[in-house]
Amino acid sequence: MTLLSTYKIPIQREYSRQTYYIEDTTETSPDYFDVQDFPLVVGGGRYVIKIKGSTNLRIGSSVDVEIIDAEGQNVYVEIVDFVDRFNNYYVAFDVYDITAQGLATVYIVGEADVDQQGNQIPKNQQKKYNVRWSKNFNILPFERNNGELLFNQPPQTSVAQIITPTRLAIASTSSAYNYTSSITNPSLLSITSANFFGYDRDFASSEDILDARLRAITVNPKGAPKTANNVPTNIRDTDQDITNGSVINYVNRFNTILQATSSFFTKAYLGGYFEFASSASTPTNLTPALPPGYSAYDSVSNQLASYYSTIVDVINDKQAVISKPINIITVDDNNLSLGAYSNFTYKKASSFSGSITYVPSADAFATSSTVSSSYVEFTFSDLNPISGQVYRIKTSAKLGSITGDYKVLNDQIIIPVEYLTDSNFSNTLNYARYESDYRLIGCFTAQSILDSYWLNLLEDSQGFDTITGSVNNSTQIDSAKVQASYTQSALLTTQFNQNYNENQTYTLGFNLTLEPYTELEVYMNSDPLSAYVITSLAYPRGFLKSANNEKSRYGGSQNRFGKYLGKIKNDRAVQKYYGRVLFDFDTDGNGFGRPLLRSKIIDDMAGYTGSAYVSDVSIKPYLLNGFTPNIVQYAIPLPTELIAAATLSQSIDFKIDYFDYTGKQSEYTTYIDDLVLNLKGDVQSNTCQDDIFIFEYTSGTATTEVAVLDGGA
Repeated sequence: MTLLSTYKIPIQREYSRQTYYIEDTTETSPDYFDVQDFPLVVGGGRYVIKIKGSTNLRIGSSVDVEIIDAEGQNVYVEIVDFVDRFNNYYVAFDVYDITAQGLATVYIVGEADVDQQGNQIPKNQQKKYNVRWSKNFNILPFERNNGELLFNQPPQTSVAQIITPTRLAIASTSSAYNYTSSITNPSLLSITSANFFGYDRDFASSEDILDARLRAITVNPKGAPKTANNVPTNIRDTDQDITNGSVINYVNRFNTILQATSSFFTKAYLGGYFEFASSASTPTNLTPALPPGYSAYDSVSNQLASYYSTIVDVINDKQAVISKPINIITVDDNNLSLGAYSNFTYKKASSFSGSITYVPSADAFATSSTVSSSYVEFTFSDLNPISGQVYRIKTSAKLGSITGDYKVLNDQIIIPVEYLTDSNFSNTLNYARYESDYRLIGCFTAQSILDSYWLNLLEDSQGFDTITGSVNNSTQIDSAKVQASYTQSALLTTQFNQNYNENQTYTLGFNLTLEPYTELEVYMNSDPLSAYVITSLAYPRGFLKSANNEKSRYGGSQNRFGKYLGKIKNDRAVQKYYGRVLFDFDTDGNGFGRPLLRSKIIDDMAGYTGSAYVSDVSIKPYLLNGFTPNIVQYAIPLPTELIAAATLSQSIDFKIDYFDYTGKQSEYTTYIDDLVLNLKGDVQSNTCQDDIFIFEYTSGTATTEVAVLDGGA
């Protein structure tokens, strides 16, 4: 995997391997480094060690630090150019998802004038590092960031006024809350479990902890509270087919497949639950059989009557991944003691009927109104504390002419913003604050999304031809089919650019299936697609073109597609489902850009055609556990008193406070004074202002829609 700027490269200092004239074994090194604050256990993110130093160090000499993790690898560490009001110096270090879990050691070295008994240092030990202090601490890279929230420079903050129509969500003839799909023909479904290992080590707490990627609203059949793990603990895996990228294949974690013999599953089922209707509808064909000497504690049908499982993934219209296998409680007939009971997992189950209860996507019952509302939108760039993680931001305001207290307007939990949303203009960007599919243009839940927001092109040596793309469900649910031949590659890109910030890291992710002998190249493009390699531009570019590696197809030193990120290559004779594929990338400048996916047939396979199936395309600022997203954005409805003030052209003062996940406030506060809003029209900015919709729900009469899968389906 390419090492991005987010993964800062540590310097190999070798302080851990050398010997020193003075080995300081004290707890806090009061004679030399005077360590003021030392973390004993850290999670993911950035932390600091505070040192004050003492007069026993030679005046004008330097101090340096090295940290070695549990596997003997260097941890990135730097001495920050920052001294606090207590005259403490700050040593910052980063814990990434690739940092080894376990006991780490910090080594601090310096140049002492005297030893611990007050004697002068011999001349042969002077003018070099001659004292070393070390201490152990524990690294748990997938735990929360528990460091103190500290800043040494302010984030870039911009404010935009938005006057936008409000989308009104109302209940239609179908229920907005309770849909059921029933399976009435027992021969149409089966459940298959691979070698089931349960939740992986990072999700070992409880089956009631939902997969973090599920939609926020899920059906809860028992009325019990549910929680979602909001610490991003998914470990990325490598795949031999993927260059410069990684994969998170959820099928590897949840190894139970619910399969239909004909088209049945839709994306809306994600987050719903499957259950058998009664003991009479439970599977009658179960394999393997119970081992000899074991029997079911209660009848199998009675035990499975209470079975239900969450839909954690929908692969295509015939396959869905569920969270739990089919298992029962068994008893050892030869040992009736307390320890005789155990769980038995069936690998395959068939001949059953049941139902899936789910919440439909919002676009099934959403309509638009013409009512306009006023909002103030805040965008933070370079939100990069030297220690700790910003978990929430509290925004307060007061009239500029008043000296009283600020009034709290908004308390916002921080989440990365989504770039692929429903903006229609290349010079504006509409981030999605609620990740509903109808807001995200990378979710191809309807053909109109593909037609309205994306370009499908065929490329040859002469140029590009626009074609009509198609949405596929039979191979991969809600996916765009990108079909290429040996002589023509196929391109999928957004019609409009997005606005990117310089020196930022982003993640492009999508679900992917590749047909045999097909590969998919991944780019970020800032240039018009043209037969010409160099095109004059009237706008700033976020990405520079990479070198042309296909000079046999077209000339020029640069390729025509943009900045090359990587590729996925299926050189087998069988189709492969990859799951979630991720590519991380850095920007080259402040400017515009868009993702570009290029499907092609691999070399030496003349005469073949092949397709890539792409779904749930997303671009977000890169996020590691424990680190704050570099870009944060949220909109606040204007209260009545501020609308009145804006009408009279009175200035407004804003105050922004930062908090960690425990609720502890940072000492750093941002003030934005004398801001004048204009309610007569949109306030232009370099961020986003176009078509932001805020949900308002009205109650309606709930009904139930039933979709039936039977022998005629």
